[in-house]
Amino acid sequence: ISTNQGFKSIVPNTDIVIPEYLYFVMKKSKAALEQVSSGSTFKEVSTKVMSNFEVDIPSIEVQRKMLTYLMPISQKIELNKRINDNLAETKSAIFNELFDSKLANGLNGKLRDITDIKTGKRPKNKFNQRDSKAIYPIIGATKVMGFTTNFLYDESVITIGRVGTHGVVQRYREPIWVSDNSFIFLSKHEDYLYELLSHRIKYSSLNVGSTQPLITQSDLKNVDIYVPTKQEFSIFEERTAALTKYQFKLNKQNRTLKSLQNSLLDKYF
Repeated sequence: ISTNQGFKSIVPNTDIVIPEYLYFVMKKSKAALEQVSSGSTFKEVSTKVMSNFEVDIPSIEVQRKMLTYLMPISQKIELNKRINDNLAETKSAIFNELFDSKLANGLNGKLRDITDIKTGKRPKNKFNQRDSKAIYPIIGATKVMGFTTNFLYDESVITIGRVGTHGVVQRYREPIWVSDNSFIFLSKHEDYLYELLSHRIKYSSLNVGSTQPLITQSDLKNVDIYVPTKQEFSIFEERTAALTKYQFKLNKQNRTLKSLQNSLLDKYF
């Protein structure tokens, strides 16, 4: 692997630490490292700070024992991610098979014809960690950016960034709050819409921002697309619905596994 100047590459001394163990140590040390970082625009940890950052390294025997609990969880999370990636590739292949030529030569509608598009809202309160009250994820342009005490949507939705980063498509089937820097899509044809948003829209051509990237709701609604017939929608959705359902099942399982992993990290580190 190669890394650039934006990285601090940690090469474990395997005489005293198992690499996988050190990975979990550094994962748990994220907050502490952020506290000792510097910089106004981008936070940076210097080589000197990293070299002198103190961590607890027990004996190899103790490390191995901890890893017997941590590694199976981590491996299952990674396996689920790979399965989900394969499912996504399968759905994209089905999409391309059915609609590639139509999207190239048969544009007959606008994005607004197959979805309602709304803008998110700023939450009244925001917490960095989930707790007994702040249980609802706040969805930002690219990821979950915190938690809050109320939800904005409790239905199947797709989101993309409105301000800042564009092109990261997220999909949820749980109570969430969507921030004001994102768009929300509500559609009866989610799998088709998801493929369009993920692979067929040139977000750079929609950018009207000067100081930072910005897409307007009006421009997004008027993107030219191919609107399938009812029969085409039916054929596509019959082939993808079960795959999507399984993806959400695996995502839910991974959330549970990550919660368990975090509990073990709190216990061991």
